[in-house]
Amino acid sequence: MDLSMTLGQMWAVYLILGGLSLLINGEEFRHMVKELKHNHFAVILAGFMSLLIGLLSVFSHNVWEGWAVIVTLLGWAALLKGAFIVLLPKQAMGMVHLWKNKTMLMGGGVAWLILGVVLGFLAF
Repeated sequence: MDLSMTLGQMWAVYLILGGLSLLINGEEFRHMVKELKHNHFAVILAGFMSLLIGLLSVFSHNVWEGWAVIVTLLGWAALLKGAFIVLLPKQAMGMVHLWKNKTMLMGGGVAWLILGVVLGFLAF
């Protein structure tokens, strides 16, 4: 199977499940965000995980044509997010409060879900 298809399917499932989770468990996520500002280790760990996923994705798949560019952009987004958190953890912690907003959580959930469905349609 083509790497673009494999990574596209992986990202599609991740985005669909993540989007549904945000929509279904919004209150729980808002509660976790409140606690996250006191747990610097968890933030740094999430940053390194995002950085690793981004690096793996970008180094293995740097395609800038057709629908596969979505996969590449997701990899770059994960890499940049992880680098931001790891290099500037205080600034990253300062942005965590955005996810306490119910509208932001619901909007993020819907956006992830839509992107996941579109990517799934293209990759499966």
